[in-house]
Amino acid sequence: MNKLIALSVLFFVAYLLAAPTLVNGDGLGYLRAAAGSTIYPGHIAYVAFLRAAGFLVGATRPIDFLAPARLLSAGSAALAVFLTGRTAQTLVEKNAGLVAAAGLGVSFGTLACGSDVESYAPALCGLTAAIYCCVHKQWVGAAIATALATLFHVENVLFLLPLGLLVPRPRRLPVVAFSATLIAAPYGILVACFGRQWLLSARHGFSYPLRLANFPIALYGAAKAIVYSPYLYQASLTCVSVSLALGLCAIVAVMVVARPWSWPMGKAAMIGWLLSYGGLAILFFSSDQERYVFLLPLFWLVVASGQRRFAVALVITCIGVANGVLWLPRAKDATDKARAHAIVANVHVGDLVICPGHSWDEYVGFYERVDVEMFPIVYYAGKLHEMTRVKEQLASAIARARDRHARIFLVRWQDSSDANGWKELALFGVTPSTIDALLPSPTTKVIRGESLTELF
Repeated sequence: MNKLIALSVLFFVAYLLAAPTLVNGDGLGYLRAAAGSTIYPGHIAYVAFLRAAGFLVGATRPIDFLAPARLLSAGSAALAVFLTGRTAQTLVEKNAGLVAAAGLGVSFGTLACGSDVESYAPALCGLTAAIYCCVHKQWVGAAIATALATLFHVENVLFLLPLGLLVPRPRRLPVVAFSATLIAAPYGILVACFGRQWLLSARHGFSYPLRLANFPIALYGAAKAIVYSPYLYQASLTCVSVSLALGLCAIVAVMVVARPWSWPMGKAAMIGWLLSYGGLAILFFSSDQERYVFLLPLFWLVVASGQRRFAVALVITCIGVANGVLWLPRAKDATDKARAHAIVANVHVGDLVICPGHSWDEYVGFYERVDVEMFPIVYYAGKLHEMTRVKEQLASAIARARDRHARIFLVRWQDSSDANGWKELALFGVTPSTIDALLPSPTTKVIRGESLTELF
């Protein structure tokens, strides 16, 4: 128990120290939502927690919420590590808890969400709490924890299936119904307030049809949940291939070394857990490690049920070293932060900044506390689903800026050197060569630098 607590505290400190120089794009949206009035339909509890944490420190601007948000992520991920270890100790034996906890802690999926502003960390904490309660036959606690995990991240509604398989038959329906009611009630209230369209925006506005390519892509995403691997647009083919191979080898090695392993929570419940979350991962953003975060406790509980734990511990150590070598230099790279900072020298409070989005362009003024109005095209494309409506929204934003005599800037406009944002906009037929069509005409553009254009 004391070793497990010490290990969890160690991971808490490690996640805080590993925090990326530039908060991730989703995190930026959460911080702005916490400072404003936005409620994310897929993460309704998360922004509420951020606002509560921000209130304690007197936060008013998005940047003010960054420190408490990262503390929440690191604490949640560390607690998830502890709960997974305690579950393994209950199901298997004492040393199995250290294996499960260490494996979950070093996995890149946990490292990424525990070190940055992500709803996945508190959602993972809720999920591992539900698992812990199930193992200890605390069925009301399991129902509440499942609901909390789902309110932090809607994907965890899938855990109602394994929850139902874990609860004894006489109590199964009441427990699952209670958890489902706790989930549905706040969503019902919010839909009544904001309408059905608000709920549909949880889809992120992007459609990813099922293709045969989804399966090998999902393999990449699953490997990345263990060992970090950059995307092809971020690194060379050699670098991506080596990183991917390390992730796949780590999965195979730890499963082979741990043989014979079992299904410590029962075969039916754990296979139901695997198939439900794994199926969604194949269908939706299958290359992202986040899709597999909620499968990591399952994976490491299975591994911990096996033998030869010293050999497993060596593989886990190698995973931690690989993530440190492959990911930390990228996480601590300040290049994109410097690019956004360079733009701030030319903009003033109240100016309108129009950009493709999903890259460093969305951080203009964030760290410097300069209140500019941001218009990331990709955000509105996902929200409104069609470029005609995006064009109308953009024209309105430009008209408002002109009415208040603010300047209007185009950032990263027609710049195809960074695929972020453009690859999503391509789904709507927007490319660097065609994005000018979204601007109201006639317009005059005055070039101010490589990434900055002033629009009159």
